[in-house]
Amino acid sequence: MGNTKSHSRFVIQSTITDEEEWSNFIHQHPDRTAFHEAAFLGLMQSVKGGEAYAVIEREDTIRSAVIVTIQREKGIKAWMSTRAVIYAGPLFTERSDIKGFMLFLDEVIGRKVIFLEFRNFMDLSKHAITFTENGYEYLPYLNFVLGLENTTMEQLIARMNYNRRREIRLSYEQGATVTEAKGEEEIQSGYAILKDLYATRVKLPLPECSFFLEMVQRGIGRVFVVKHQEQIIGASFCLFNQQGLFTWYYCGKRDYHKKIFPTHLAILGAIEFALQHGIQSLDFMGAGMSGTEYGVRKYKEEFGGTLVEFGRYRKVYSRWRYRMGVWAIQQIQKMKRS
Repeated sequence: MGNTKSHSRFVIQSTITDEEEWSNFIHQHPDRTAFHEAAFLGLMQSVKGGEAYAVIEREDTIRSAVIVTIQREKGIKAWMSTRAVIYAGPLFTERSDIKGFMLFLDEVIGRKVIFLEFRNFMDLSKHAITFTENGYEYLPYLNFVLGLENTTMEQLIARMNYNRRREIRLSYEQGATVTEAKGEEEIQSGYAILKDLYATRVKLPLPECSFFLEMVQRGIGRVFVVKHQEQIIGASFCLFNQQGLFTWYYCGKRDYHKKIFPTHLAILGAIEFALQHGIQSLDFMGAGMSGTEYGVRKYKEEFGGTLVEFGRYRKVYSRWRYRMGVWAIQQIQKMKRS
C-alpha cells in the first residue's frame, strides 16, 4: 500500500508522519486509550508479518483518527482468516464526517480483508444509526471495567467476591508474590506459561514472545510475574497509558498448589501498578457476548468491576470466505471438546 494514500481530506499512513499533531489530538480526546498511541501502531508493525495503519480525517486539524490492525493466521489459513481490527474504537469529534470516514475505510481496507471490526472500549451508541446504515452489524459484547480513581488496594479487595478475597489471602500466606518482570528472562518465563495455556486449552492464535518484549521496550506495556519459591508461576501482559490499563493476556500454572492462585495475583499486580501510577481504570478486555455463555465472565466479575456493553461493529466484505472461516473455527472447537 505504500506509506501514504490520500483521498480528499482522508489519508491512510503506514507511519504517523506528524507524531506531535497525532499526540496532541488523542491526548485532548476524552475516549483515548493506549490503543490510539503512535507507539501502538509501531508495536503492531514490529512483529513478523505485522501490518497496521493510521487512518486520519484532516482539514485544518485532525478531525477523526483510528489505528487499523490487519490480522491473519499463518500459511494457507490466511486465506480465510485475514481481518481488520480496530481496538478501542474510533476517535470521532463533532466535526467528523463519519460516513465519509467509513467509505474511505471501505476503499482502502475493505479490499484487503474478509471483514472489519470495531472492538469498542467506549460508548458509541450515538453513532449506532450511522454504523448500521453503512453496512455494520452490531454485536452486543460485554466487558468489565474496574474504576481506580480515589481508591486504595484495600478498598478494591474489599469489593471483590468473598472467594476471590480468600484465595488472594491464601496465596500471600503461602509466600506467593507478584512484581513487575525484571528483564527478558522473566518475561520469557511468564510467556512460556501463557503459550502452554493457549496451546492446550484456549486453542486460539497467540503473538510470539517478541511482541511482548517489544511492547515493554516501547513503553506502552508492562508484564507482571507471580513467583513462589523463586519460580515464576503466573503472569499478566498489559497495555497502558494514563487513562487506562488493559489486561490483554494473563495466565497461571494450573494445579500448581491448592492454596496458591497465580492468575489472581497476576491481575492484582496490574491493579497495584495502575494505582501507583494514577491510572484511571483497569479494563478486562472483554466478557463475551450478551446472552451467550462465556467461560471466564464470572472469573472477571469476581474482581468487582462494572459490567458494560460497548459492543462491536462488524462489516463483512467477503461473505463466503467469512462463512468458511466460521466453519473452520467451529471444527477446531469440536476437536477441542473431543
